[in-house]
Amino acid sequence: MTRRAIDRGVSKERLARAFGVNLSSINRGINLLEGRYSDAVARLQDKQCAPDVTRVLRNMIAARQVQAVELMVSINTITVAHADALLKATSPEQRTDFKPTERDR
Repeated sequence: MTRRAIDRGVSKERLARAFGVNLSSINRGINLLEGRYSDAVARLQDKQCAPDVTRVLRNMIAARQVQAVELMVSINTITVAHADALLKATSPEQRTDFKPTERDR
């Protein structure tokens, strides 16, 4: 909704005043889905979860994001703690911050 309003010409500052929040909250909401694989986001669309869950998912490659979301949805535990635990259990090759060493090449 926020993204659509901005695309239609409403300023971020005006939205922040209208919602009674600071500008950083508006910016965080706009960038919420950036770096997320659309299939993983689609699986979360009708679920209630904290915005930080998607922040954690951003650290995984697309296929792992889908796996993590499927695991969380299957046991109905879509929390930041669960997403963080899944990130820690993710192999380095499936993380976005993975930098291959000479030995990995």
